[in-house]
Amino acid sequence: MNKLYIYDCATNKLRGSVAGAISLGNTPEDNCVVSSEAQRLGVMMLKGAAYTFYPNPTVGPYTLNGEQRTGSFSPQSNTLYMLAIGGAMLLVAHGSEGIMQSFGQLQADKWMILDETRNEWCEPVSLSKIASLGDSVPDTAFCILCGLNDSYCLYRDLLALAKRMHPVRAAEAASSAPMPDPSRTRADILKGGPKEDAKPKEDMPTIDEENGEYTCPVCWLKFDAGSVMSIASHPDLMGDDILGRDSMKRFWATRFNSRGQALDEKGVPCTDLACPHCRRKLPPNYLNTEEYIFSIVGAPSSGKSYYLASLVNGMRRSSVADCRLAWLDADPSGNTMLNDVVNRLFSSDTPEDAALTKTDLEGALYEEFYRHGRMAKLPKPFIYSIQKMGSRKSPCNLVFYDNAGEHFEPGRNSEDSPGAQHVAVANGIFFLFDPITSRPFKKLISGKNDPQLHTGHHLDQQEIILAETLNRIAGILNLRPGRKIKTPLAMVIGKCDLWEEFLDTPLVPMMHEGAISSKALEHNSATVRRFMEKLHPSLCSTADMISTNVRFFAVSQLGTSPVTFKDPITGVSKIGPDPNQLAPRRICDPTYWVLSQISQDFVAIR
Repeated sequence: MNKLYIYDCATNKLRGSVAGAISLGNTPEDNCVVSSEAQRLGVMMLKGAAYTFYPNPTVGPYTLNGEQRTGSFSPQSNTLYMLAIGGAMLLVAHGSEGIMQSFGQLQADKWMILDETRNEWCEPVSLSKIASLGDSVPDTAFCILCGLNDSYCLYRDLLALAKRMHPVRAAEAASSAPMPDPSRTRADILKGGPKEDAKPKEDMPTIDEENGEYTCPVCWLKFDAGSVMSIASHPDLMGDDILGRDSMKRFWATRFNSRGQALDEKGVPCTDLACPHCRRKLPPNYLNTEEYIFSIVGAPSSGKSYYLASLVNGMRRSSVADCRLAWLDADPSGNTMLNDVVNRLFSSDTPEDAALTKTDLEGALYEEFYRHGRMAKLPKPFIYSIQKMGSRKSPCNLVFYDNAGEHFEPGRNSEDSPGAQHVAVANGIFFLFDPITSRPFKKLISGKNDPQLHTGHHLDQQEIILAETLNRIAGILNLRPGRKIKTPLAMVIGKCDLWEEFLDTPLVPMMHEGAISSKALEHNSATVRRFMEKLHPSLCSTADMISTNVRFFAVSQLGTSPVTFKDPITGVSKIGPDPNQLAPRRICDPTYWVLSQISQDFVAIR
């Protein structure tokens, strides 16, 4: 039978077990305690022939092979993983006894750090030496234990372990370190980036942020093709004057090869482009692909993550049959996080595996980039491509964001954290309404046996958030009072499996023979709107004040009520979807309609 092996990098001890649960503690003595109860950092649970790691949510994010994560993960058989969590550094693997040979090659307490400026590994050092180095090494530098090939950790996690194991050395390093410049932020100091009031260098061209053929999918500022930057390829060109020493140099190209590729100053061809404002890497074929930004707006915990995951899954499965629209992954590396969520939701076996955590305000779905002279937290874009089957027209990109709902609240729209300003440049806006937080809805469906109705009081601020969306768009675009935008606004009323039976007339299928039926569209929208006007009339009037083009949609992200389960870490009861019962309803209809408003070459209305 396969065993689970855990190597503790603090004590250099290897333990193996076939127990049903192995809990991970926070001291060298109990990092690998075999136990029937979860404790402290997390637990490895045996399910069938495989293990799944569940982190303790109170500990915070952890790092797996150098990548920050928050949810559970299931290690592949006979594969080594470097797990850094809560100050512990563990090598984890499960498989046959043959995996023991990998642990036999390890050289205890000998760590190599990648010198990114020269793209070379430094000489092996001990944890004691790392404690003495302190913060002199970039916190995102890759580190590896001698004897490993590809199970990395980040320097910041290794330093945390070194400080715990050698506190005296760490204290000496801290006391002898130079005082930081008080005018610089912590992120600037760690990244070697600009001061908070950094200004462009004199040789940096002035680029119009409001006019241009292209809109950056990250910072939402505009530019022309001639302003795009290239990203250096030669390893000696690591370090950018804005993003810091951990990023490859960005530059305006002056030399090109016969293929039209920019050459960096070392003469190496460069294939990647960057936005001239935030300098974030642009998606593949960006300059040759039309792009449309879709903003999903909603209150905290309104189900935006479930909606987006269900939408991606639905478009993959149904768009060709519904309207001969091919759905492709335009940026597989950038979409990894969302694709993982889709797989978790629709490929899991149990509710505890399928349940999604709340989107953190500035968690893993956000990145720090340069915007308006300072570093700001911006949501990662998820970019997918669509193309009409049989058409000669090039594919187009659709850009989605999974914002924390708090970013839509009044007072959150600061320059330091402009996380939801994409609503002002969007080609389509989707407002997701959650009936569970609405008092009139809860009164209407009180007889339903749904655990969401008994999870305590939730503040219903959805009408406030829609009004804030109106103010935000008007402020960014400098609209006169009463002026509306023409952007299609889809009012998506979620979880319709709970309330659709209360409509005054049944809804009908919207898609017919590869196109939208105009009669079905208007019938469904009017039916849902009449229903909403009885329960939330001001929501409907606010929507009309935002856009001249509004439609209402009844959607169920999951198609069924969630179930109650016990968290394997804390034992606390939680709710989550049963992956075996998922049956989303009309999840793609709002997207089809918005695409039809952009161009009927995508989706026709008849």
